[in-house]
Amino acid sequence: MITRFGTRIAALESCFSTCAQDRAPITARITKTGLAGIAAMLACALGAAPAAARPQGTARSVQAGAQHAPPRSNHRTRVTGAARLTAVGELLSWTATARHNHYVLRVKVPGAGPSYSMLVGTTDTPAAHPGLTVGYQVRARARRSWSNEVWITYPPRAAEAGRQASEDARRETKEAVEREAREVTEREARARTREKTEHEGTGKAEREAKEKAEREAKERAEREAREKAEREAKEKAEREAKERAEREAREKAEREARERAEREAREKAEREAKERAEREAREKAEREAREREEAEHGKGILTFTPSVIPLSAPEIPNSGRGLYDWMGEHSMTPAGWPLVDYYLRDELSWPRDLETSKGVYPFLTTPGVIDSALAKAQAKGGKLRFRVMAWMGSGSPRYPSYIPTMTSSGYTFPDWNSEGWLTAWENLWKALGQKYGSDPRVGEVDTSGYGAWGEWHMCPSSCTMTVGSHITTANGVRMVAAVVNAFPKAHVVLGTSAAIKNEAPLQPPLMPAIIKAFPTVGFHMDNFGAVAPADGNNLPYAKPGAAVPDAEIWERWKTAPVIGEWWNQSNATLANAKQTEEEQHVALIGSGNNPSQIWKANPAQYEEILKRAGFRDQLDRVEVTPLLAGHAAIVTSTWENVNVAPTYDPWEVKYELRSGESVAWSATSALDLRKLLPTEGKPLKSTDTFTLPIGLPKGNYILAVKVVDPTGALAPMRLADTGRTSDGAYPLGTLTVG
Repeated sequence: MITRFGTRIAALESCFSTCAQDRAPITARITKTGLAGIAAMLACALGAAPAAARPQGTARSVQAGAQHAPPRSNHRTRVTGAARLTAVGELLSWTATARHNHYVLRVKVPGAGPSYSMLVGTTDTPAAHPGLTVGYQVRARARRSWSNEVWITYPPRAAEAGRQASEDARRETKEAVEREAREVTEREARARTREKTEHEGTGKAEREAKEKAEREAKERAEREAREKAEREAKEKAEREAKERAEREAREKAEREARERAEREAREKAEREAKERAEREAREKAEREAREREEAEHGKGILTFTPSVIPLSAPEIPNSGRGLYDWMGEHSMTPAGWPLVDYYLRDELSWPRDLETSKGVYPFLTTPGVIDSALAKAQAKGGKLRFRVMAWMGSGSPRYPSYIPTMTSSGYTFPDWNSEGWLTAWENLWKALGQKYGSDPRVGEVDTSGYGAWGEWHMCPSSCTMTVGSHITTANGVRMVAAVVNAFPKAHVVLGTSAAIKNEAPLQPPLMPAIIKAFPTVGFHMDNFGAVAPADGNNLPYAKPGAAVPDAEIWERWKTAPVIGEWWNQSNATLANAKQTEEEQHVALIGSGNNPSQIWKANPAQYEEILKRAGFRDQLDRVEVTPLLAGHAAIVTSTWENVNVAPTYDPWEVKYELRSGESVAWSATSALDLRKLLPTEGKPLKSTDTFTLPIGLPKGNYILAVKVVDPTGALAPMRLADTGRTSDGAYPLGTLTVG
């Protein structure tokens, strides 16, 4: 009994000693707690062992822990927070956070998922993983908060002698860690009371800080959501505005094109009605005048019959027909063949020659490439045709650097449907029209720009592959309008590749839309002499009975030229060239790009194809009533066009009475040779009534016919008649003015 009491007294001393280490003196604590405090301390001494005497063992499983778990205490200390884990060597230790000292250890071995084990106590030496770095975390079994993560790098397997040394070192380390853990536990026990009082103060601050952080996070999320919604709304509004502007521009272009087509159709109908009425009135007046003259002077009509030049004779050169000079490529041209008109294309560079920087057009102030080409054409006695290309499928860009572009299949080219491209194109042609739009030396102008080589297709190498986004019908009409408006007096031609149907859904509606919008636009074909793809790049797709018949396209040759370019293909033949020329009424053919099998196969037939291109007008007969000064004279002429197309220029037919080298009288016929279509053995008659001047001296005169260019840019037309004089007139014979 005495021994047990002595032991209790010793425990009491230990308890007092432990209490002495707290913040307040023991006397103050006894005074403050009174008898209850003394009773608690006696109970501590008599009923519980000191903390240092409590077991601190470890276990590797729940079962092991159950065998060595300490007795459950009736006094529970509230423990909060996650454990703090440390590793010394291969020993793990952590701060106590579980009421019952039960913990869960999580092990992360590289190359495997995490594993878990139940432990009792605050230290453990996990199984080694030689050669690996393993991560560990621990938490109380009844809590969710894991400790910090620590890593242990295990050395590779060593010899047995080394293992024993390692175990000794690990044991010593474990003892040191356990000792340190006990000290930490005691310190934390002393500090727990202090922390409790501080916790009440800091808890409020933490709660307010947490609430503030949550509030700020919520406000930030709301602000970001609001900004995102505003940004998306702005982008949507801008996109809708852009789409609306594009739609309105497209509708405006279509409306203007439709109105223009309706207006031109109406004007055409009114003009034809007026011309018909004038013709009928003129014919009536001529008939009455003839009847009156015949009644007064008798019939006495004089008839003149010029001699016609046969097709087998040398070529009769005229502007607007036959073989044209393409960049000086004459190696396949028959020897001595006259080339009248000049074509400018590859030598002309938009960024180099036309617009050196945005909005800067040097040709407006300084003569350039186009001026040189005009001089070449004039020297040949013909007119200039030119093309502006923006993309050639390869090589350096042919468009200014500021124009928006797109890339497809490795090719970079203008963004055809962008406002940047369309505006640049329109501004360029405004400047070209300002300088050259009224120049009579300009004969034809290509509506190029879009597509590879400006040919209105997106086939940079072959039409088995197309690239990029194709131009819309509305924007295509807009591009053509820029050229037509800039050159109202020239012949504007469109590449027939605009009819390619494998570029659907844009094609083939594009060409019909352009033809309807611009009644004066003609065509340029790239496949003369060869068989074109069945789905486009030619005009026969529009002929009656074809897959997509369009009478307006097929009949356009009657008012606008069709220009051919030889296609250097193996299937090019003279038979194909002849059929194409006759069927499509080709007016002009390029001198270059000619496959050798064409001009070598049959030189005579090849030359005949060149001669048949365009018009070949001949005067068959002229009938004149007796001439009296101050009286009406009736002149009836008979004409033929033995080729495949008419002239498209406003030539004037003049009758002259010549006395020696001087012209005593002249008058202009009402005949419009543009309406002299291929006659095919059915000559066209034209009747004019003229009143001779009263002061015209009586006597003998030479009656001559002369077809002149009203602008003076060209020499008089060469007819398929003999007897042409040096000034371009055709004397018919002698008559007398009474």
